[in-house]
Amino acid sequence: ATSTIITKTGTSTWQVPTGITRVKTTLVGGGGGGGACTVNGGKAGAGGGGAYATSWVDVSGGTGLLVFVGFGGQGGLAGANDGVTGSSTVFFATSSRVTVTGGIFGTGVDNTDGAGGAGGTITTTAISTLNIVGEAGEAGATNFSGGTADFGGRGGDSQLGKGGRRSILDAAGTASSVGYGGGGGGANCSATGRAGGTGAAGAIIIEWIE
Repeated sequence: ATSTIITKTGTSTWQVPTGITRVKTTLVGGGGGGGACTVNGGKAGAGGGGAYATSWVDVSGGTGLLVFVGFGGQGGLAGANDGVTGSSTVFFATSSRVTVTGGIFGTGVDNTDGAGGAGGTITTTAISTLNIVGEAGEAGATNFSGGTADFGGRGGDSQLGKGGRRSILDAAGTASSVGYGGGGGGANCSATGRAGGTGAAGAIIIEWIE
């Protein structure tokens, strides 16, 4: 079997090898951006993880097919600003289309607790073998695990990446540090306004047998 992975965000063209009539695609959407918070305090919500789908797609050898790899959503700028929803990742086949949406943004806050964003979802007209929605981002909250620390939410995972860490003690939420499609963490502001973490970009893996 032969495979390729496309990680360049935005639109590009994938050239189908000569003689190939069916490929297996694995897609993950971009992670949602985490929310920010103000100088007045607050615990912002995190972005959701991008959706994941594997599908069998009919293709025509020697043709060029459009693909779109989703961007990770920008974290909210310092202040009570929401993050940005991650972009969808799309594979445009000859007679079908596979789309996995990005994770939803985390909510920015001003001296309160922000909501986490939902995970991405799947739309496909191909023969699908496995569809998994993205994990939702955590809400910001007080007294994590019965302790005394406030925290910004942890970003939702995707099947190909980990969400941004939970932020505690006036730290910004960080972007997904491993893989693709994880949501950005929400910011935690005990004294200083902080930005939310940016979600990780999506990816496409294409496999075929020669």
